Amino acid sequence: MSQQKHPKTIASSAKKSIFFQDYLKFLHLLEKRPLALTQTDNLTLKEIDAIHEVCEFDFFPRDEDDILLFPIRSEYDLRYLQHLRQLAKVSKFATKRKHKLWLSKKGKKFLQQSIEQQFILTVEMQFFYCNWLYLFPYGGRREEVLKELQFEVMNFLILLEQKALKWYDLKQITEDTAQELGITPELREGYSSIDNEDLLTSALEWIISTILEKFDLVELKTKKEKIHSWTFTKIDKIKLTLTGKYILRLFPEVDQPRPTGKMPANIPADEVDKRTNHMIKTLKLEDSITSDDIKNIIYHSPKLSGSTDLLNVIIPFANDQKQMELIVETIQTAWNYSPHQFLNNLSPHQMMLELHTGKKIQVNKPKYSSTKTKAYELITDSLPQDINIGSWGDNHWGVNLNQSFHLAESELEKIREQKDIHQAKSMIEKLLKNEPLYLPAILDLNYIYRELGYDTKANKLMEYAHSQLLHLFPNEFTPGKDTFPWSIHPNRPFLTFLLEYASHIYHLSGAKKSIPYLEKIIDLNPNDNQGVRGWLATIYLITNQPQKVIELSKKFPSDIFPELAMGKVLALYKLGKISEAQKYYQKRADFIKHLRGELVATTHKQPPQSDSPFDGVRVGSPEEAWLFWEHQHAAWDGTKGVIEWLKTL
Repeated sequence: MSQQKHPKTIASSAKKSIFFQDYLKFLHLLEKRPLALTQTDNLTLKEIDAIHEVCEFDFFPRDEDDILLFPIRSEYDLRYLQHLRQLAKVSKFATKRKHKLWLSKKGKKFLQQSIEQQFILTVEMQFFYCNWLYLFPYGGRREEVLKELQFEVMNFLILLEQKALKWYDLKQITEDTAQELGITPELREGYSSIDNEDLLTSALEWIISTILEKFDLVELKTKKEKIHSWTFTKIDKIKLTLTGKYILRLFPEVDQPRPTGKMPANIPADEVDKRTNHMIKTLKLEDSITSDDIKNIIYHSPKLSGSTDLLNVIIPFANDQKQMELIVETIQTAWNYSPHQFLNNLSPHQMMLELHTGKKIQVNKPKYSSTKTKAYELITDSLPQDINIGSWGDNHWGVNLNQSFHLAESELEKIREQKDIHQAKSMIEKLLKNEPLYLPAILDLNYIYRELGYDTKANKLMEYAHSQLLHLFPNEFTPGKDTFPWSIHPNRPFLTFLLEYASHIYHLSGAKKSIPYLEKIIDLNPNDNQGVRGWLATIYLITNQPQKVIELSKKFPSDIFPELAMGKVLALYKLGKISEAQKYYQKRADFIKHLRGELVATTHKQPPQSDSPFDGVRVGSPEEAWLFWEHQHAAWDGTKGVIEWLKTL
């Protein structure tokens, strides 16, 4: 790249882009040492942790309470990390050798360039060489739309530049994009999980937030939309930034080159069979599972995350960590190199190959001897007749689901597409006659009853379901000794219901009445993946039980969960232990000082939320501070002198 001078806005955007800064940190980590890879060229879990530690963005998937949603088994669980790796790959900055990832000579030269040059080259690679389908979190026909858009991204930016003097409405930009790029109405129609949303709008929202905003090429205005019981932050208007305009002038060529670089070698069907059969034999499952079963389930999976369903079914058969790793690597290989119905009989690898070459791959519908199309059908013969809770070893207990529970899962997905609330009510009531303990359906029906004003019915439904759930725990289950952990996947709908039931009690009978139910959830799942401890700490404070906050904190000694960490500060103050409260705060100040700042502020305005699919509530962010204040400020405001004391810290 020439040594031309670039406007100051490029350096400003380079510093502003968290993703770009993390990309540089990833390359600098490679510069220090090679990173270990597994046999299938994935980063090892240890190396994933090392990358996570240097990155500014917390790319581990967490819920709204900053708790890990699921254990990280491989980099396939982390799109942000995959994005970093793909950029390094297409730029030829990272090279694989002897099951390690090394920084190439080209990568070393890149790190010696100015930040402006680095930024522009990275954007160029993102536009022209990265495979966006590889990063796209949705499946089905959205991918067809995205494939059309990737090679027209410069035309898309030109559309924005034409409207540079004012904000560009997303609805209008959707129509203009369809007209200018020749995207047909037929391509825009199709299934979406959010009320059959226009597929072009869905793809544009993803591009804008995941690519353009991430590199500070556009600025956004957002709005809140409520769909059913969920509230979404949606893009409303968009405008090109100064950096976006400069990039447009820098890359004037509209006919973009196809992605280049060495594609991973294809793994033929017989090799997939060989690896799958090796896994089956190792697990001693030859009498119940075949390679065709695995491939047929993969073929019929309607979603990109379907491999998780397979892993959840097969991993319990692993006897050690080595076998667990074998399962993960085998299923991922089968998933990536086997045909998928929703990809028009192509494998994900073939989809990438089409993108690289620009040539269509003609394939026929595969023929399998298996009739199994759902992951749970692999273990149908061992499923109980009725749902029960049994020992899973090491004092861990888990739910053993029956077939009707799995069937109800598919049925509820169809019901949720139903727009008529009365029709949905009738359909769920019928579903629950077949499987009375399908708790996700019970929660949906509870919501529908309340929307229709049937509060008495809703209350009876919740009470009945809670009673039936408690009856599942056998006499052998010892509270305080045995646990019902979130890490056992079938437990999650049940723990989710218990939390919703505690919320039901909270709103029906008051905060104090909900305490035993919240305490019960933490006893069952001591890791508290649901963030119950924050809510419980707040309730202890507003019901004047500060000593219980101290006792709760002992269960999470190194925790920086906002409501619990600052809640303990307030609890110590209430108990007259001012010096201890000050020491406790100062020891954790780096993690909770923004919470103190929100408490002592004179005004409290909710900060704008990011629309990026990668962003949750970030630790240390203004949004985290505001949410903490919203949840717990009443306890602080009701404590005489504490705000003035906070100002002295």
